[in-house]
Amino acid sequence: MVVATSLFRGAVFIIALGSWFAVTVASMSGIQNVDKDYFDAARTLGASERQLVFQVAIPHAMPSILQGCTQAMSSSCVAIMIAEMMGVKAGLGWYMNWAKSWAAYDKMFAALFVICFIFTVVTKVLDLIKRRALRWQNGVVK
Repeated sequence: MVVATSLFRGAVFIIALGSWFAVTVASMSGIQNVDKDYFDAARTLGASERQLVFQVAIPHAMPSILQGCTQAMSSSCVAIMIAEMMGVKAGLGWYMNWAKSWAAYDKMFAALFVICFIFTVVTKVLDLIKRRALRWQNGVVK
């Protein structure tokens, strides 16, 4: 079975698949955990099905959805490193593999530190987005 016609497209497919799975499972879990009383109260107040989804289910599931985004970011970083090390002919993973094959361990560890730095920056940005989106939780949830 051919999933992608090039190594780059294959890498993108693997990253997208890993990210999609984490976000989808977390979103489903978050929406399933919405208390049924919230839906009943909204229906009593005359909410339509669209309002039930966008004003009850999604806001209540937002912590789970954003947690899924965090997990997806982690799994996509791992997937991109594996894809670069295995098949793609560019990127930091490829550079680490190349440096290792030439026993240039200083370059290999420099690439590893750059990867860690990028991962840390992306994690902090996602945490900032999470804190902004979930402002109502500050002081309530630890």
